Amino acid sequence: MVAETEITVQVFETLDTVDKVLKNKGFKVRDRFELHDNYFTTLENVDGLDFQTLIANSVLVRRLVREDKTEKHILTYKAKEFNSNGIVISENKINVLVDDATKTAQILRLAGLKNWVNVDNYSIVYKRGDDELCFQDVKGVGLLVEVEENASMASLSPNEKIAALKAQIVATGFKLGSDFSCKKAMMAYINESERGKTL
Repeated sequence: MVAETEITVQVFETLDTVDKVLKNKGFKVRDRFELHDNYFTTLENVDGLDFQTLIANSVLVRRLVREDKTEKHILTYKAKEFNSNGIVISENKINVLVDDATKTAQILRLAGLKNWVNVDNYSIVYKRGDDELCFQDVKGVGLLVEVEENASMASLSPNEKIAALKAQIVATGFKLGSDFSCKKAMMAYINESERGKTL
């Protein structure tokens, strides 16, 4: 496993605005895809748990759907490293290709794991030189942008990488949230729980 640093922040713009602004700044669309993630945990009750505990005891079943409708099915474990403020500073992923995401999820349920949240998003990746920005329209959450370290950052410390990644996003000029360590799964879980209370 190789540790990577990434940041994710909310974007208070439409995808149309993002597309126009980035293309005017010389970015090109590199990829478009959908992600359908089902998170499972070994824990009995997830209510009130902090993200660090929950993600450390979870796996996800991912269905990636490309623009040409081809699909890839992946079982993933994310080992996140947090700083003293609870901010993710790096992440190791273990990915295993599986033949069928639905059957894999069924196996996990039968083995007693709990499906605590499902996260669906439509993603567009923009690239200009080494800079790559992945905008994710996440169902029930809104628009986020995720940026991962690139090869030019290899010699930087995790904190220096985070600062460089923040600078990339801020340079776009978009209206952004204040949390550059957004956790899509937790945001979707909280929003889903809040909607459930109002029904």
